[in-house]
Amino acid sequence: MMSDVSLPDAQRIVITGVGLTAPGGSNTLADFREQVLAGRSGISTIDLRYMDSYPAGICEFPEAKYRKKKDNKRGTRAGCIGVYCAGEALADAGIDFS
Repeated sequence: MMSDVSLPDAQRIVITGVGLTAPGGSNTLADFREQVLAGRSGISTIDLRYMDSYPAGICEFPEAKYRKKKDNKRGTRAGCIGVYCAGEALADAGIDFS
């Protein structure tokens, strides 16, 4: 990775925290790194009603950690994952908005 210190401030970014969830039960950067380096796939099969079993990567995480279970049912799965990952990134960075 090349670092260019001549970039204007508007083009610079700083990563202050990481939040993630990945198939295979990886919900921290350390777990995800270990899974990748060990070559373990997070893909499993799921049964779809009226269809068959299909390969899928299912993220398992505490969905109600950052919002109420009722709120998670209103939105999409992607939104739920986004809120969880954002909350984890803020926690990793030590930022508390409360």
